[in-house]
Amino acid sequence: MGRKKAYDVALSFAGEDRPLAESVALELKRRGVAVFYDRLEQAELWGKDLYQHLSDVYRTRARFCLVFVSAAYARKDWARLELKSAQARAFSSQREYILPVRLDDTVLPGLPPTVAYVDARRAGTEEIVLLVMRKLGRDTAPRRGNGGGSARPGGVTPQDVVYWKVLAAVNSHDPMELFPYASAEEYAEESRSIAALVPQAGSVLDLARSIQRVFALWFSPQQAGPVRQYLKLAHEIWMLTRNGGGSLDADSGRTPGPEAPG
Repeated sequence: MGRKKAYDVALSFAGEDRPLAESVALELKRRGVAVFYDRLEQAELWGKDLYQHLSDVYRTRARFCLVFVSAAYARKDWARLELKSAQARAFSSQREYILPVRLDDTVLPGLPPTVAYVDARRAGTEEIVLLVMRKLGRDTAPRRGNGGGSARPGGVTPQDVVYWKVLAAVNSHDPMELFPYASAEEYAEESRSIAALVPQAGSVLDLARSIQRVFALWFSPQQAGPVRQYLKLAHEIWMLTRNGGGSLDADSGRTPGPEAPG
């Protein structure tokens, strides 16, 4: 019997919160962290009894469990299974195991309100990743960069942040309908091209045209389709990259750190 795969961090989240979870997962992976995130585990999950496998992952096979707390999370059956398994591990652990990331003020049964958390409404992808790296006792500098630009603390450039946001948005919209059969990095090159074009766009329509051209180049004009089908994606990227990014905004101006309850 083969040795079971171990993870530094397992991510537990609701589908509605995937854009933030995915941006965190991909950047952790880029920094060399062994992360359990479903779209990075397509081959591993294929054909398995997910109830048993996920219970095992969240109970025994990760050093930490990053839980994205939200109203959507509280409603989901699979999220409750993951949390139950993580709580079983936390109960028997000699140190903290569940690391909550709050997207709203939802109270999760079994997660004490006294547990310190990171507030995703004020901290963005970069801050969450840096905190996880510190929790793991790792160097906070990434393994490689995504291009030029002035480095931010931890070796992250503004271009890195734009790329994460674009990739998360593209994956969420899945314009070529590649999921669930593709990996989370399937759109990496297209997203890198789009990220480079974001500063040049003068409007959402300009950005939609640029996005359509990128997909026409990487796939074909016929597969890419008309510009109008990229308007929603362009609008989301426009908002995320122009100080309208909500939980994905990396320019909060705060020193990364967990929040005390209440």
